[in-house]
Amino acid sequence: LQAPHKVAINYWFRHSWEYWWPLYPGVILAVRYSGLPVHQFILIQLPYTLVSLAAGVFFLLRKKDIALRPVQEKHTKASEALASLIPVGCVVVGAVAGGPLLVSLGFTERVASLLAMTVGLVAALMVVFIPDRVHAVKSLSIFSRMKTLNMLLVVIGAQIYASSLRAPIGSSGETIVAAMRDELVALGIPLVPIIIILPLVSGLIMGIALGFVGASFPLVIGLLGENPAFGQIAAATTLAFAAGYVGMILSPVHICFVVTKEYFKTGLMRAYPYLLKPSIVILIFALGMAGLYYRFL
Repeated sequence: LQAPHKVAINYWFRHSWEYWWPLYPGVILAVRYSGLPVHQFILIQLPYTLVSLAAGVFFLLRKKDIALRPVQEKHTKASEALASLIPVGCVVVGAVAGGPLLVSLGFTERVASLLAMTVGLVAALMVVFIPDRVHAVKSLSIFSRMKTLNMLLVVIGAQIYASSLRAPIGSSGETIVAAMRDELVALGIPLVPIIIILPLVSGLIMGIALGFVGASFPLVIGLLGENPAFGQIAAATTLAFAAGYVGMILSPVHICFVVTKEYFKTGLMRAYPYLLKPSIVILIFALGMAGLYYRFL
């Protein structure tokens, strides 16, 4: 495969769960701002994963330059399969149980979440590396490579950039995204385009789900007025999240995008033609789902 095609495949399918999986910080924040119970949020967002996978298969895996080869079957014992899930379990348990525990001890939610995830990651690494210290040394040696350091600098730079967009500006203390909202309303733009544009632009300029949700959802939900109906909240939430998601996927500062293109040694612009069509499918599907939720819920 061409390098840009590899970038698109690796990049698209790794994000198919980010619409609803409750361990993603962006999902957690979206649940908080929308006011929807977790199970209801998951139910209204779950169809997107299926559509995302289908769009990815149709547009990315049906290309003429892909030759699918049969994989030789390898039978795995149940005990081996369970053992391979232990590191993942450490991260999940740390994130789910550790956060509330640390909050009860007096930590803020943000600090508790970061600490819990860090403890889970360290525990997972110990489970993997303690039985095999030789590979531990080899794996940790990647931090001495210039390529790894360059990637870390890219990550840090993107985070600083995203944070600056969320920081208060001027004497009013509003953010750049909030100023955009005010201008759109002043221009008389209808509500639905605003619900799409705000998260979409936020996702493009921040490149992270936590960023577009934090910057746009308070504004989007606020535009619904006092005591909106459940159908209105569900429609606005699903449309805003999908629009922000597409913006995030197409963002040139999205960490996954930048690191993946660095790994495959190609440019960002060459990968965009592969990503545009499935992204458009997500937006069209979101409009349809928002209409259904608004009318029938």
